[in-house]
Amino acid sequence: MEDSGRVGDEVVGVSVDPPARNRAMRDKLKLPFPLLSDPDGTAAIERYGAWSEEERLARPAAALVDGQGLVRRAWIGRGFAARADTGEMLKALGECA
Repeated sequence: MEDSGRVGDEVVGVSVDPPARNRAMRDKLKLPFPLLSDPDGTAAIERYGAWSEEERLARPAAALVDGQGLVRRAWIGRGFAARADTGEMLKALGECA
């Protein structure tokens, strides 16, 4: 996703990978947002429901979280390579304003 340009909006990535690996991935892909580390999957499991017990991994997901920490919209991929549609997420961001 891209920065929406609105004051107060922030895009971040969350991964179960350790901080050093996230830093390397951010540098490699030239991502314009930080990647946060969630090594025990707490955010994926408890907060967003993106954990696959069967596969024992976090599924790709995108969420719009408001200033109070409430999830306003969420998308969870069905497979490892699935990704949210940037346009749809930006449209949803506008609807959550």
